[in-house]
Amino acid sequence: MDVSIALHRRSYLPGEIVKILVKAQRAADGGAGGGGADAGDAGRVTLSIECSGSERVDPGWVSTLYHPQLPAHKETKRLVRTVFTTGRLQIAEDEPWRPGVVKAYTVRFRLPSRIPPTFKGSAVHYLYQVTARGTVAGPGSGAAPVAVQAACPLLVWPKAERPAGGAAAGIDGRRASMGLSGSIPSAATPTAAALAAAGSLQGAQGAAFAAAAAAAAAAAAAAEGADHQPEPDLLEYRLGVQDVRAKWEEVAIAADGSLQPLSRQPAGQQQQLPQGDLQQQDQAQRGDQKQQQQGLQQPSLESASLAEQGEADDYLADSTAHAGSSGGRLTLQQRASMVPRTYNLRAGDRPLVRVTLQPPMDTPLQPGATLGVFLDLRAAHGPAADPATQPSCLQVVALLQSEEEVQPAHAHRAAKPPATPPGADGPAAGAVCATRTLYSEQQQTTAHLLTGQFTFSIPPNAHPSFRTPLVAHRWALRFELTLGVPARGGRGGGGKQSVEQLVWSLPLVVCPPCA
Repeated sequence: MDVSIALHRRSYLPGEIVKILVKAQRAADGGAGGGGADAGDAGRVTLSIECSGSERVDPGWVSTLYHPQLPAHKETKRLVRTVFTTGRLQIAEDEPWRPGVVKAYTVRFRLPSRIPPTFKGSAVHYLYQVTARGTVAGPGSGAAPVAVQAACPLLVWPKAERPAGGAAAGIDGRRASMGLSGSIPSAATPTAAALAAAGSLQGAQGAAFAAAAAAAAAAAAAAEGADHQPEPDLLEYRLGVQDVRAKWEEVAIAADGSLQPLSRQPAGQQQQLPQGDLQQQDQAQRGDQKQQQQGLQQPSLESASLAEQGEADDYLADSTAHAGSSGGRLTLQQRASMVPRTYNLRAGDRPLVRVTLQPPMDTPLQPGATLGVFLDLRAAHGPAADPATQPSCLQVVALLQSEEEVQPAHAHRAAKPPATPPGADGPAAGAVCATRTLYSEQQQTTAHLLTGQFTFSIPPNAHPSFRTPLVAHRWALRFELTLGVPARGGRGGGGKQSVEQLVWSLPLVVCPPCA
């Protein structure tokens, strides 16, 4: 017996309808062995399907589970809990099938609205799949039953992020973080305010953009010294959802690939109506017949998807109700156009390089997209530059990387940051429970260049940016600039330079492609 599973889409958002086509074929012979229950002329087939999602946590990284009151079982060194399940749907139970018979079934269900995206990291896995199981029992008691199983992964993207509130939410409060390592004289070390001003906003057009930029600059100045990074919306998900209803029916596949229902009513439905209420059953039967007459074509499915999508979006209204006087939420395209694209990097008051991002103009940065970086070093290497009195940029290394960080409230105790010292203004710096994945590293020797550029590609199978109460997944461009700094003593040092390094990390937000 051969069982196959096909999905009508490559990816889904929480709250959308999933349509599945299950095909089962009784083998014409018993295979290489020629024996078993699948080899006879008569056999009884049992076929079931189950759609589910799971959370798999590595206890070596995570000390406290999200919603710890829900139990978990251990599987391959991970703690596994169910996110949702449709239960096992019996679409064929002890039915006689002759060899060579092919049957097809369609299964439809709606994903819960509050589920995490598909993610396979080091500390946490969020996995979804569709599993079909079939068993062929022979007519005689001596024939051993044959069991087969087929599984298909389900790709779920995170919901499109919403602004956190206020006019500054349009650019997500972005502020680049810059750090210096080495022995650059303290007089040339930029302050936090200078670093915040280093990421200058270029190409502001319109009063709305100017207001948003001013608000973001004010917020950055107020948060001077804070290690702020752009964060996607917090996705608070549910666990152990058992009430996901699924409908199925047997169909025939026409020559043109269309699906035609074989029965007048859906052959099975989870959570049937009580049999005591005959009037309610009659109304449900008429509704099912009307739905059957309309068929299972794509337009009717999309109409249902839009209606249920509106219901799925209801929970997002609560998260955006506190958005203040933002005047309506911004689309991802609007947000992408308002992101700062040009940053002026300085060592003290000396210009080093102007970094300009060249992301896609019509869509947000997403898996499979190409990101360009243009370097302008004319201010540091121009005619007015004097290597004896000001630093020069000798080499630039750019790294595209992602980071999976376990939230501090759930991180392993050894990786949590220490407590805030008495009298301190903010939390103390400490280790974080995170892993970084390097996707691309490029290097240019810029001692003799006035301009340079890098080109990066987000892998098409990469995970987008998201944040749950348990784990956060971020993207960043990390720049390592090798500087030639004049030796202490100025010109009296013989014009020698010491090599120092400037490290700058630019956070990125990678959106799901279906957004």
